[in-house]
Amino acid sequence: MLLLATAGAAPVPVSGRPSVPCSPPPAYVLFDWRSVAFDGEARMALDGVEYYRTRCTEALVTVTGHNDASESPVMSRMRAIAVRDYIVAHGYPAEYVMVSWVGSTDMRVPTAAGTRERQNRVVTIDYGPLPRTAD
Repeated sequence: MLLLATAGAAPVPVSGRPSVPCSPPPAYVLFDWRSVAFDGEARMALDGVEYYRTRCTEALVTVTGHNDASESPVMSRMRAIAVRDYIVAHGYPAEYVMVSWVGSTDMRVPTAAGTRERQNRVVTIDYGPLPRTAD
């Protein structure tokens, strides 16, 4: 990105929008058992992504899917893709969204095998700086 700067002023991208670093807190999109559907609580979390998209000019979004110990790891993948698709459909540039899934290997609430736990049926949305390219 080409930046223009004047003495005492913050750099401004050539596009005219100020370059704003973005480091909002993570967002958590929870799911019902064996579901990829968004309920009201999930939509509120996703609205937060939209809020930051309109305020941050340089943010990479990392979407990580999880499932609880009673579900197939495929659910974590399906949830991560559903969240990515929603974010992109609502205006976030696809090239700024990274997707991964970890199954039940990184649970928010430790449980025994086969245990259902809503807090573990989640997609975590983290924000970070865009990778820099050499000029």
